[in-house]
Amino acid sequence: IEIGTEATRTGIIETCKKREYISQKASNYSIEALGEKLIENLDKLEINLYADKTVEFSKILKKIYKGEAKVEEAIDMTAEELKGIISKDIELEKIDKNELKEVIGECPVCKKPVYEGEKNFYCSDYKNCDFKLWKKTKRFSDELTITKAKAKSLLSGKKAVFTLTGKENKKFEGYLKLEITEKDGKKYPNLKLDGFPEKKKK
Repeated sequence: IEIGTEATRTGIIETCKKREYISQKASNYSIEALGEKLIENLDKLEINLYADKTVEFSKILKKIYKGEAKVEEAIDMTAEELKGIISKDIELEKIDKNELKEVIGECPVCKKPVYEGEKNFYCSDYKNCDFKLWKKTKRFSDELTITKAKAKSLLSGKKAVFTLTGKENKKFEGYLKLEITEKDGKKYPNLKLDGFPEKKKK
């Protein structure tokens, strides 16, 4: 079963990602806690968005495209569905997005919870606090990837090991630690070298 049409599919997926119903890693999509809650509420409202309803609407749209049906038929079908939904007296609990999010750690600037976004780990009080720890970040000539596990370590005050570049472009393992630096009245996260892993004896 396809999602929408070729013209609308990308927009639907991007909207779902933006609203944190789903997440994407490479070519794989995963449903998030907020997406699961949305589906639960749709089920409570008895809104049928499953395969059979998708097929039903797809068939009428194809008939319209081929000139075998009128646009009014699709409009009437949609109107009936909406009337059925609106006429139901069903109460739903308000969804608190923050309650569904995993706390990655404590913001080193304001001490509020830090959550995971698509491209960074950000302070939950983002309207007042600018703290962000980017998943792809640059330190000197190194392009570093900060995973969730490493973000948790860094935010808890611990060190995380990264592959770094030294003199003559030689690679080495080093511990980085998160520190906050202040410039022009603003605070920024900085990754500071803090030791090296012990080399295993051969």
